[in-house]
Amino acid sequence: MVFSSASFIFVFLPLTLVAYLAAELSGSIRAKNAVLLVCSFIFYAWSGVKYALLLCVSVAVNYALGLKIGQNEGTSGAGSIGRDKTGVSAVTVDGPAQGTSGAGSIGRNRKFLLTAGVCWNVGILFYYKYLGLFVPSFHVLMPIGISFFTFQIMSYLFDVYYGTVPAQRSYPRLLLYVMLFPQLIAGPIVRYHDVNVAVGCRRSDAAEVHDGLRRFMMGFIKKVFLANHMGLMADAAFGMVPALSTSEAWLGILCYTLQIYLDFSAYSDMAIGLGQVFGFHFLENFNYPYISGTMQEFWRRWHISLSSWFRDYVYIPLGGSRRGSGRTYVNLIIIFLLTGFWHGAAWSFVLWGAYHGLFLILERLGLGRILKKLPAPFRHIYTLLAVMCGWVFFRAESIGDAFLYLKCMFGQRVFGLYHIEIAELITNEFLTMLAISLVICVPVVRIVMEKIDSAGADGVGNIGSILVDLTVLGLFALAVLYMLGASFNPFIYFRF
Repeated sequence: MVFSSASFIFVFLPLTLVAYLAAELSGSIRAKNAVLLVCSFIFYAWSGVKYALLLCVSVAVNYALGLKIGQNEGTSGAGSIGRDKTGVSAVTVDGPAQGTSGAGSIGRNRKFLLTAGVCWNVGILFYYKYLGLFVPSFHVLMPIGISFFTFQIMSYLFDVYYGTVPAQRSYPRLLLYVMLFPQLIAGPIVRYHDVNVAVGCRRSDAAEVHDGLRRFMMGFIKKVFLANHMGLMADAAFGMVPALSTSEAWLGILCYTLQIYLDFSAYSDMAIGLGQVFGFHFLENFNYPYISGTMQEFWRRWHISLSSWFRDYVYIPLGGSRRGSGRTYVNLIIIFLLTGFWHGAAWSFVLWGAYHGLFLILERLGLGRILKKLPAPFRHIYTLLAVMCGWVFFRAESIGDAFLYLKCMFGQRVFGLYHIEIAELITNEFLTMLAISLVICVPVVRIVMEKIDSAGADGVGNIGSILVDLTVLGLFALAVLYMLGASFNPFIYFRF
């Protein structure tokens, strides 16, 4: 089931909201959790009951391992993950426990259990997602969103191991954390230490429900009107390699650059909004990445939940940047190869990850200092060009197609539109959506809405906020009607 479907909008979501409202009025956290757990199971089982059962079994294994790891919490000196004053996650490493009998053996046992859990989770991910890459004759249907929920459950084990949170003693509550339907199949990657309190105790007030529903509707509008329009042009262009003219190739990659951001950020908006309705506060996943002035800044703004996951659970444990520049560069390449591999079982994704890792190394080697001396517009142009060229590897069907597409971009043919399939898509409607998409990539709309909302914050409300709500509601209704007449277009990140 997808958010942009009639079954979700007209059946699943209304019934879930009614059931949850009844549970909320009862005041019972067990009732609220039960409603969400049952609804989330139905949501995921919509694409296959066996995969929902597989997820339940996987969580059960992690639940048992978490209990074992947590039995001797704090005795192994494993360290802890916390947040500094800026809100950025960091790892602190404690010394060996003093005066604790058998601390060494306990620590080794905890490490063994953690390793077993990582092997179990990565093993499932490898079997369903990557085995076919190494064994071409192997074919199996991949559970939707497997990369997201695998990383989520591993974050739980890491959090328990590092002593950030106690082991969850309720299997249904741990299952709810993983299976919670707003973020289950396309993120953001919600870490256990960010929501463990809400799993056991939360309430939803009218203001939060209002803000959550508004954000959900805005994400839906962004997906249906903007991302889908950009996707039509991107699909047309990438389907005509290598016969594209230079202008067609650039138009295609521009549209894909917009599509992937609008599509993925729209899902994150919808997930964060729905989470807020049910009393959960997921961290932001995007912060206008296309306004970045360096590739380092881009990765602080793009898919924040994934990049911070790799930073806290892989990069820092590998040594981060504390062991000299050479080791730092090796760690960066490892992280970005894994980031590329996480996205899909294709060597083009691995190359895309290596491409970004190379840019981060170059910026550390001196390119970053050069960029700081340039005017801001030149820094933004550099970053956008680097990101757009990288998206070619991400979108192309193969590495060969990616290089052919790049050849089209950089002067294989003269400028012009030669294909009727592309020319027919350049309508007034498309140009309008393109212009709006470009505006959405900068924080103009957010700033305006924040000012409107803050203007009436001290009172019951104001005319500006009411007009915003009516506009969003009207556009949402139009987007639903548009969705009903459009062909099926799932979110890009569903396949990850």
